Amino acid sequence: MIPQLLAGASVGAGVLLIVLMLRPRVPGVAATLGRLDQQRRPRRSMTASAAGSSADGRLERVRATVGERIEAEVAVRGWPLTRTREDLAVMNRSMSTHLGTKALLGLGAFIWFPVVMALLGFGGGLGMPLILALAAGLFGFFLPDLALRSEAEKRRRDFRHVTGAFLDLVAMNLAGGRGLPEALMAASSFGDHWAMVRMRQALSNARIMGWTPWEGIARLGNELGVDGCATSRRRSRSPVTKVPGSGCR
Repeated sequence: MIPQLLAGASVGAGVLLIVLMLRPRVPGVAATLGRLDQQRRPRRSMTASAAGSSADGRLERVRATVGERIEAEVAVRGWPLTRTREDLAVMNRSMSTHLGTKALLGLGAFIWFPVVMALLGFGGGLGMPLILALAAGLFGFFLPDLALRSEAEKRRRDFRHVTGAFLDLVAMNLAGGRGLPEALMAASSFGDHWAMVRMRQALSNARIMGWTPWEGIARLGNELGVDGCATSRRRSRSPVTKVPGSGCR
């Protein structure tokens, strides 16, 4: 009897959560301030693969709606989700898309698991299949986080290698007689690798905002969760990679 009660309670809680999430509501002061704080964050340009990967427009709209609702609730409650935001920044993905994917995948796993067990002829009653379905839903909900973390770590390693090559190019341009700003822009213009593009954008933003170039690169490193100075130390086995003004010794 207890497994049936737990399963029924979990199903009821899940249905209530979905209804509350999709129900239109009047935003309060906390929600408005949270949305304004999100709008103050710097906008990142989405790549074509990230922006145009939808195979079903209706499913994409549902995912966007659910993700935006969850993101608004996260902002209201003040949850920073720093690690997730850094991973998403590395992968050039939006928070609302990620949260919508988590919610839909968890709900899909929760619904799909009992259907498969019914098709396989599992006759162990309703309690155990529903508890297992709840476990499958939780796994589906956290699976995007695991995949995102793995992909982001690979991209961070790639970014560190490109940063080392970028510092080498800056040092060579300085040795050739160029000034520091010209050397930085010339080095960041070498190739269309995603890391070089982000470096180029960071330098352009620093020039517009009146920051030093290294402050712009440091802000990019903080946004992506990459320690730029540690990267420089790994690459600075020869004096040529020790670029003056970088703040890394």
